[in-house]
Amino acid sequence: MTVRRPPADFAAAEDLLAKCARLERALAREQAARRAAEDIAEDGLRALYLKQEQLNLLSRVATHANQCNDPEAALRFAVEDVRAANAWAVGHALITRGTGGRSRLEGTDICSAEDPQLYFPFLDASRRLIAWPGPCAPGLLFAHHAPIWVEDVHAQCGFSRRAVARRCHLRSSITVPVLLGDELVAAMEFHLVAALPPDPGLMDVLMQIGLQIARVFKRKRLADVLMRTATTESLTGLPNRAAFETRSTA
Repeated sequence: MTVRRPPADFAAAEDLLAKCARLERALAREQAARRAAEDIAEDGLRALYLKQEQLNLLSRVATHANQCNDPEAALRFAVEDVRAANAWAVGHALITRGTGGRSRLEGTDICSAEDPQLYFPFLDASRRLIAWPGPCAPGLLFAHHAPIWVEDVHAQCGFSRRAVARRCHLRSSITVPVLLGDELVAAMEFHLVAALPPDPGLMDVLMQIGLQIARVFKRKRLADVLMRTATTESLTGLPNRAAFETRSTA
């Protein structure tokens, strides 16, 4: 029995097809590697851009805090700038009132919203909020001196504004302490429409922003102490001559 061998040109064609197939596979691998490298580079550039924007935000707040002696004005600037820079729906500030066992966070008129009319019900509820120390934000800040990121406020037990947040389609929240040493003097809270997972880098920046605002509270306290010292008698605590002169010229 004789085995007929294929013609030489047929074998050459098969060899050429095999080489083409190998080249196509190599080209596909090279293209996939290039796309992966481009994706990595793009992700790196995006992360670098976001980090730079966060540092710019921190720098703006710090610059304003250095030039400001009014804690509420500093809070207002920070709440507006942080909310706008991150395109979040709502920002709001609370200030600590009372001492000892009566300490609580109270809502203020320091608010910012992407759409004030749409989010008015939530803003109104936030202005009237009184948050005692408790297991959820913002009351949790009395015990937890770090930003609190909640992916889904609808599932947060004890969140008193849950119903109005649902009506306004607000889902996530970030609550930032303003700490003077170990004392919670205020808080900033931000609410988002999307359910976003925590971002540790952003939380660090927000913590630093809170510390910058706390410096304004410290300067205000020192100024108040100096004023009391200058206008009262050290022994009696009664207004001194300087106080009367100040009132008479006011």
